[in-house]
Parts: sequence; C-alpha cells; structure tokens
Amino acid sequence: MPSDALPSATVVNATVAQTTAAQGFVFVVAVRLMVLAGIVYGIWRICRPRYDFRVVVKSSGVVSHTGIRTPQQRRLLRLVSESVVTDEKVVICGRTDTEGQLRLTFSGAIDAGTQQQIRNFVLAER
Repeated sequence: MPSDALPSATVVNATVAQTTAAQGFVFVVAVRLMVLAGIVYGIWRICRPRYDFRVVVKSSGVVSHTGIRTPQQRRLLRLVSESVVTDEKVVICGRTDTEGQLRLTFSGAIDAGTQQQIRNFVLAER
C-alpha cells in the first residue's frame, strides 16, 4: 500500500473525535469564564459606592471625603466641621436619583437644622 493513500475510516473517525473533544473542552472553558465574569460583576455591583459624594465627620473634624469637586470642598468641609458638634461619627452621603434630583442621607447625631443648612448649601453649589 502506498504511503500517499487516503487515510482509513478509523483514522478519520479518530480525528473527528479529537476535534469534537477539543471543541467540547473549549465550550466548557468558555461557559466557566462567563460564569466567573457574572460572579465578579455581581460582587462589583454589591460593593460599589452608592453615592456621588460622602463626608465623614467626627468631633475632631472631617475624617474623610470623596466625590466633592475641588472648588466646593473647602466651603462644604468648613460648614460641616463648624455645624457638626458631636462625639460620634456623622456620615453625609449625596446621590443623584434617576430624575436628576439630589438626595442627601445623614447618619449619626446631626440635628434637623444642620441637615437643612447642608442641604441648602449643596443645592446652591450645584
């Protein structure tokens, strides 16, 4: 039998079986990567910040602030530092809702008058 003869049916079947197995492996890996990407996205959605800006204040002053534009920072931080007089931590978060309205949330010991002062200031600075 010459060496350049057509391959036998068993060789062709073995090649097809190997190709099918390789395609199956690639499919399994692709599915696993998609599941992993979905899990990572879900964790990111849970852990991502849910506010546009956040200010944390203690009796010693402003502890941290994020998401505030530079021109507003000093004025807002000064107002918050002067207004909040408490030993416990106060957190002020601002988020723009789907209608474009700014929603402020306050946690900690902060009175209604101070909350309103901060709301007025933030709305005037927008």
